[in-house]
Amino acid sequence: MKEKILKKRSENPNLNHLMSLFGNETMAAFINGHLIIEALLVQFIEHKNGNDGKLSKLNFPTKVKKCIEFDYFDEKMEVFLLMINDIRNNYSHNLGYTLTFDELFLLAENAGQAGIDFSDETIYLHKKLSKEWYGEYGIIQEIFQNTAMDLSFVMESHGGEFIFC
Repeated sequence: MKEKILKKRSENPNLNHLMSLFGNETMAAFINGHLIIEALLVQFIEHKNGNDGKLSKLNFPTKVKKCIEFDYFDEKMEVFLLMINDIRNNYSHNLGYTLTFDELFLLAENAGQAGIDFSDETIYLHKKLSKEWYGEYGIIQEIFQNTAMDLSFVMESHGGEFIFC
């Protein structure tokens, strides 16, 4: 099941951090994917509970827990979603954090265990081929696209529909 994504110590700020601020496609893709999943979690909670105006104040783990309480997900999905949040936190709170392929493969393994449907199981079953065929950016894209689609199917099975604008 879940191995902990290690928090990495922040580096001291330097000119390279400023110069590369907008050049990190991996970070941008991952943070955007996290934001999309978080917005979908809000839709789950609103479907069951309405919008009381307090949802924006809840953190990601609390939103995941509420979805578990409402029987949208099981514990394997919880582990997977919290791993996404751990990586997002590393990006957000550790200057100089670099996401490794090993971390992404572990995330993909947990996505597979959580039932995320990939068109090709190689992405989470065969590390060497996964790296060769998908690479880091491809794994991020596959994880977030497939997770969003699978969550939309879960919502439909509960009588709701996702609103993709």
